[in-house]
Order: sequence, then structure tokens, then C-alpha cells
Amino acid sequence: MSAESYLLFPPYQLDPRNERLLRDAKLVRLRPKPFALLRYMVEHPGRLVAHEELRKAIWPTTFVGEGVLRLYLREVRTALGDDAESPRFIETIARRGYRFIAEVKRSGEVDDLAMPGQASVETSSKVVAPVGRDAELARLRSAFLKASTGMRQVIFLSGEAGIGKSTVLEAFIAHAAARDGVLIGRGQCVEHRGESEPYLPVIDALNRLCHQDNGGRVAETIRHHAPSWLAQMPALLNDAANAPLNPPTAQGATQQRMLREIAEALERLTASRIVILALEDLHWTDPSTLTLLDLLARRPERARLMIIATHRPVATLPAEHPLRAAVSELSGRYCEDLKLAPLSSPEVAEYLQYRIAETNPLDGAALKKVANAIHDRTEGNPLFMVAVVDSLLRLDASSATDPGDSNLALEKLAEDSNRIAPGNVMEMIAQQLAQLEAEDQGLLEVASVAGTEFSAAAIAAGADQDLIDVEQRCAGLVNRMAFLQDAGDAEWPDGTVAARFRFQHALYWESVYGRLTAARRARIHQKIGEREETAYGERTSEVAAELARHFTQGRDFERAFRYRHLAAHNALRASASREAVEHLTAAMDALGHLPDGIQKLERELQLQLALGAALQTSKGYGAPEVQQAYERAGELCQRLGETPQLFPALMGLWSFAVGRGDWKRSHELAERNLRLAESVQDPAQLARSWRSLGHGRFFLGELAEARSDLEKAVALCGRHQPQLDHFAYTSNTEVDARSALAWTLELMGFSEQALIMSRRALGAAEQFATAHDVIYATYFTAVLYGFRQQWDTTAEWSKRSIELATEHGLPYYQLMGSHILGAAMAQRGQPEAGLPLMNQAIQTSLAIGVEAGLTGMYLMIAEAYRMAGEFRAGQDAINDAFRFVKLKDEHAWEPELLRVRGELLLERHRHGRAAKGAKTSEKEAEESLLKSIEIAQSQGARKWELRATVSLAKLYQHQKKKKEARQLLSNAYGRFREGFDTPDLVAAKELLDGLT
Repeated sequence: MSAESYLLFPPYQLDPRNERLLRDAKLVRLRPKPFALLRYMVEHPGRLVAHEELRKAIWPTTFVGEGVLRLYLREVRTALGDDAESPRFIETIARRGYRFIAEVKRSGEVDDLAMPGQASVETSSKVVAPVGRDAELARLRSAFLKASTGMRQVIFLSGEAGIGKSTVLEAFIAHAAARDGVLIGRGQCVEHRGESEPYLPVIDALNRLCHQDNGGRVAETIRHHAPSWLAQMPALLNDAANAPLNPPTAQGATQQRMLREIAEALERLTASRIVILALEDLHWTDPSTLTLLDLLARRPERARLMIIATHRPVATLPAEHPLRAAVSELSGRYCEDLKLAPLSSPEVAEYLQYRIAETNPLDGAALKKVANAIHDRTEGNPLFMVAVVDSLLRLDASSATDPGDSNLALEKLAEDSNRIAPGNVMEMIAQQLAQLEAEDQGLLEVASVAGTEFSAAAIAAGADQDLIDVEQRCAGLVNRMAFLQDAGDAEWPDGTVAARFRFQHALYWESVYGRLTAARRARIHQKIGEREETAYGERTSEVAAELARHFTQGRDFERAFRYRHLAAHNALRASASREAVEHLTAAMDALGHLPDGIQKLERELQLQLALGAALQTSKGYGAPEVQQAYERAGELCQRLGETPQLFPALMGLWSFAVGRGDWKRSHELAERNLRLAESVQDPAQLARSWRSLGHGRFFLGELAEARSDLEKAVALCGRHQPQLDHFAYTSNTEVDARSALAWTLELMGFSEQALIMSRRALGAAEQFATAHDVIYATYFTAVLYGFRQQWDTTAEWSKRSIELATEHGLPYYQLMGSHILGAAMAQRGQPEAGLPLMNQAIQTSLAIGVEAGLTGMYLMIAEAYRMAGEFRAGQDAINDAFRFVKLKDEHAWEPELLRVRGELLLERHRHGRAAKGAKTSEKEAEESLLKSIEIAQSQGARKWELRATVSLAKLYQHQKKKKEARQLLSNAYGRFREGFDTPDLVAAKELLDGLT
């Protein structure tokens, strides 16, 4: 920092660059807006500053009344110890403005200071740092230096409640903020909200970035490079910015697209600035945030980006908590896991010495004795330790008259530590709370209902008090460092501008919230919910999850249902199916408290349809929960009679039948839906009906009919582009139809058309659909290249489908992608690596009840065993496959199963395992191959026919029947009109040339 950076008006020093007010080198707490007011006054000393001038300087784009200005001025005067009647610093000029009357000088540089009173000590260089955290801060600063060179850094900062995660983070941020070219965005996960509100802490951090000095550039970068995030950040949506957005951009974006956009936007920001994202209390976060964190950590592009995520130890979290997997997968290679340990006894002594050095110094032996007692009592927990030291010093001051007596009293109190301190942290917090005035206690209780971070306007509503009085009292608690911290200020859509505050620690919030009676808690929740509902008006969707929580706790189940329903809609639009399931389940609970009647049945039907769609995505098509949701939806349709929801209910049951591989049942449901769609002539329903018919017919082995049906669906999508209803369906019709049509065309021998169709399916998924559709199209593409025997490309696409499914928490596609990857590995000469993946996929699929496509999965396993020389195991896999052909009527793979069976018989013969029955083996193989050709021809599956013909031609060649071999192969090869460069046709041509 250059000279003349500080403004001095003794005994105060104002640091404009780092936005700090100091008194005798100690930090004086001031929230951002009061600080801005003071700064402006100090920078214009001696002259009248009018009300309007101040407003424009501090709120250039927002109108605020004089009441807010007066409130902030009172806060400034409180911080300065100034008296409006006899001012030393700020003079009021009635009805005109204010004048800063103290003499102002400029000084040189003053070293950085951290937050006092939080287990921190002052070093010889006047730098205040958290006690016992030098090593952790050094590692954070080292990571910061790496980030400044373009090496992105992700740090997990973990530790138990009260261990000092927030203090370490504050100290590091103070260090980083003093540097030029640094943008810092902080996001807070909130219990009861974070787990079901997608990207909550990230959106919080981005909004804070936008409100910094360089916020205009941040907002512009998000608008240009992450437009899908605008729907999540409505404050950035003004008329000018919103005009160019089309509906698919503003809503319904895939999660993959949202992730890619924000990653690119952050990388753009880091081109000129270092960006730090601090995400706090990640143990309460949503799965989507963890998906984004995983992506940002793994991206190879250089970026001056640093992410610090605080959380409680993963060992204390439930086994199924997604944070456990995230930390395990990222730690080491992609991020650093920084664990905070309890303080040692010498570190407690260091803090104690700092606190009593001037007023009550202890000799070495006494200091060690007291420190050991405190350490034993608190087990080195910093939050607990600070409170115990406070208790000690208060009791010491009240029981001693001179320093000598004080020493003895302090030692005696320390020896009897059970008497001076509560039994645990929560009891300690309760004692601290009891020491506050009754009015402050009541205010904190109302604040705890609002959440860990809150607006003073919400508290004013919950407490039935004047907003300015509430802000003043909260500011007083901040200045006394009692429970609250400043969190800036914010404006509600109705124009209310109010200060924001947060609890110093989650334990403070938990303790205060826990002391409320159920009745009082419900009443306050209701008041706050009603006030926020009024404030947001038509924009309540922005805070739907928060309103749902308030009205649920307030037992206003009508509103709770409405906002849970809306929050689920928001989650589905953001491709966050797991969060949607949470909201829908909660909405169902709220609905249970409402009166019976037609409206309740209609509402439940909507919820069941949405729940079925979300569960299909998160748990898989064949999950029992999916069946329960859609069967209940079907029952409701019968009770309600003619209802538009009958179609999506039947489609849901069709999806479940497909997941279970029940192709006859799925065909019946598809035909019923087609009749229903034809009766109303709805293009979207017709397209979805034709697609479902064609999809089922492919697996039944009716390829020509499947092609016809799917082409009708594609044509309808092309003419009408039916929009996806995220609340009723999991997928986009065009993506589904084009993906299935690509498979159909490939098996029918139209390889070039199949490839074009697959690319169009991927394009449609990227343009219109959800993360589910992108993964669906990616997986279908991987299998398509497997049909084409292009195994290197198959491996690439299967890895991509696994990565996407893992990122988005879709286990069904993880296992399906693993299976096709295993097949590719086996075909590339690594059956020992590929077979375990394939067998695990089969076992998992059977375990979760998803049996669609099992014949094809067993087929690929049989091929892998054949290549590994394990012919008996291959035959067992073929037998399992034929069992499912008979059980499920899944005939699409039957010709290929017969071919592989024939190949296995021949392989066993060639390896001498059937020497005595050589003719028998060849005869059985020939019969199997002939049957394969016959069924392939009846299905129109030219690809399967060609493969079986090549195998049979090789057998005939071995048996010296070249003429028959050439005739058969020539006929099969001659049926093709495209795809001559594919491996199957290349191999057939080489064999045909060798037979002439």
C-alpha cells in the first residue's frame, strides 16, 4: 500500500482500500454502508454534504429514504463514540445535511489486522492472527499464490463445530482482500434450505461478486457467458439484459449446460482478476453445488481461481451424504483437504497471555496452570475456550482487588473449572445469551427463525417492531461481538432496503432456535413468511424454498404446499432431480393436512406425475418408487374421470414397463396412449406416443414398424417442436425418437443415416433438453458405435456417459455406461479388465429391478468370454440371454445371440474340447447360424444377417464349400447401399474377395 493511504482523525484511522476503521490499531466494526457513509464524509471534511449528495454517493442506483440515512449515521456515531448534541466528528445541519468537523490527515501504511476477540493474538509485527493456525494460514496463502499464477486451487477446510473454520477463513480473506486484483465471493449453505435448493451457496457468492466495486463487469460476464444462470439470479434480469434471451435459455437449460457456462464465465473473470469463492458449511449444501465443485476442480484449463469450502468432518456425516464421496474423490489429486485440529495447551496459553497481558499478567508457571485447566475443560475447542476465558476474566474482576489477589483468584478459578464454565458448548452459549438484555434475547430468537443469515426487515416483521430500531439493536450486538456479524445490506423487490446480519456461528443459531417453544416458533415463521411473500410479490418463485420452510413451520399448509410445489418446479428446471424429489415429498406431506375433495386429488395427481418423472431420472426407470408414483397417478385419473393428466400418467407407467423390460405391456400402454392422443389431436402427445411405440417395437424385433413409428415422431417434433413439460416428463421426445431411430437404422443396414440421426439426437439434447437427455443421447451414441464395431470410439463415448451420469447423480446410466465400456475394453483385447465392469453392471441392474436390454448385455458378456477363451462361461451368458428373450419377448438381439452361440460351439471345437464330436459341433453351429440368418431376415436386421452370414461362410470355407459360402455372402453383402467403410462390411468384402 502506498503512502498517504490512511485517513487519520485521532484516535481513529480509516483504511479506504480495505474498508476498515481502526482505533489505536484495533479494528472497529462497521457494516459496509455505514462505512461508505463515513468514508465519504471523511474524504470531504469541513464542508456541508447534503442529504441528496450522500444518497447518490452511497446508493447510486437505488432510492432510499432519509430514515435509512439517519439509521446508518447513528451507527457511525456509535462506532466513533460521537454525540449528536455535542459532536466531535459529525455535525448535523438541520434539514440540509452533515459536516465532518474533525481535522483529517493522511498517513503511511498500517499493517493488516484480523478480527479481534476470536481466539486471535497480536504478533510483534502488529498482525493479528488466529491462535494456533499459522500452518493452515500458510497453506492457504501458498494456494493463493498458486492460484495467482493460473493454477486453480480447491481447498476443503474441515473441522468440528466451533473449531475455528470461520475464523481462519476470515483471516485469510482479510489477507487476500488487501491485494490488488482480487474478487471475493462468499456463499453460505443454510440448514433446511441448502439440501434442496440447487446451487444456493454458489448463487449467493456470485451475487456478492456482482455487488463488489467491479460488480458491473461480473454481471456482464455472467449475462454473456452464463445466460442460463440468469433465471437463478433475477437481480441481473433487467429489461435490457432480458430482451435477447429466448425461452430455452432463460429456463429449462440442461444442468450440463449450466455447469459449462458458469465454469467458462468464472474462467473469463479470472483472465484479469483473481477470483476467490468461499463456500461455507458445505455439509448443508445441495448435490448440484457438489457437482459444480467437482467440475471446477477437474477442469484442465488454467484459471486464477481459488475455492475454499468449509464443512464439518465427513466422518460425522451419514454414510449416504454426497459430500463424503466428493471429498474422497477430489482430495489429493484435484484439491487439498485441510483439517483443523483442536488447540494445544501451549496455544491456549498463548491466547490467554494475550487477553490478560496488560491488566493481569501471569508468571510462566501460573499461566501454564491456568491454560492447562482451560484446555482440559474445553478440549481445545476455540469457540468454547474463548467463552471460558471470558467467564474467568469476569469472575476474576469481580473477586480481586489488586493484581496479586487477582493472580491467586484466577488460578483458583481455573483449578475449579467445572464451576466457572458450563458443561458443553451449547450450555456455554445459553449462559452468554442469558447475560444479554431481555429485548436482545427476544430479537435473537426471532432472528434464529429467519435463518443463519437474515434481513433486518424480516426480523422487524417477526418481532412486530420498527425496522430502524431493529437495525440499530442488531448493529449494537455486532459492535459488542455478541452473537451477530454484519452481512451487508439488500433490497427486496418491493423497494425495502435493510441491513443483513448473520449468526457468528451455526452453534449460536442452533442454541437460540432450540429454546423457542413450538407455538412461538410457528407464529414467528408465519409472520416472516407473510412479510417476505408480500415483499417479493410476483417474484416469490425466487425464494420459494425459503417461503416453503417458513409456512411449513408456521403450519400454513396451503401456502407450504404452494411453495414446495414451486420449489420443485425450480429444481426440475435446473435439472436437479434429487432436490426436486425432496420438495415434492415435502409437498405431499403438506397436502396431507389439507381438506379432502376434488382439488386435493388434482393436486396429488400433479405431484405424483412430477415425482415419477424426478424419480425416473434419479433412481432409474425400473425403481419400485417409480411404479408406486405412476400407479397412484393412474388411480387418481380413474377417480377424477376425464383429465389431461391421464396421458402423462400412462406414459409414466409405460416408462416403468420399459424399465422392467416388459415389452408386451409397454406396447399395450403405448397403443392406448396413441388412441388417447389421436382423440385430442395434440401434436406433442402424438409425437410422444409414436416414439414410445417405435421404441418398444425395436426391442420386440419389429424393425420396419419401429422405423416408421419413430420417423413419425421425429416429423411431428420437426413441425411443432413440442416443449418439454419438466413437471410431467423426464425427457425430450425428439432426443428419444432420434436416438432410438439411429439404432434402428444401424441394424437395418443404413449406417450413414444412423450416424446422422445420432448426431441430430445429440444436437437436440444440447439445444432443448435436460441433463438426462444429454446423458441419454450420449449413451445411445456409445452403443451405436458398438453396433458398428468401432470400439475405440465406443470407449470414448461410454466414458463420457459415465462422467456425465456421475456428475449428475444418475446411477442407472453410470452402470449402463460401465457395461458398454467393459465391452469396448474386451473387444480391444482387455477382457480381464472389461468383464468385471460388465458383470457388475448386470448384477446392479438386476438388483435395482431394471431389466430392459439385459439380452444385449448378456450378449456382449458372452462375446467377451469367447475372446478370453472361457467358452463355458460364454455359453452360460448366452443361456441367460435366451432366458430373458423368452421371459421378456426382447427379440432385437436374438439373431446375434444365435450367431455367438454358433461361434462358441466352433471355438470349443477348434480348441480341441470337442474333438470326438467335431461333426456334431459343426452341425449344431451351422444350425444356429442358419437360424440367426432366418430371424434376421424376418426382422429386416441386415447387420445381424451379414454377421451371421460371414460366420457361416467361414465355416463353409473350412468345409471346402466355397461356392455355397460365396453365394450366401454375395447375397447378404449385395443388400447394402451404404456404410461400406464400416468394419462389418470391410470384413465381409475381404472374405468375399478371398472366396472368388
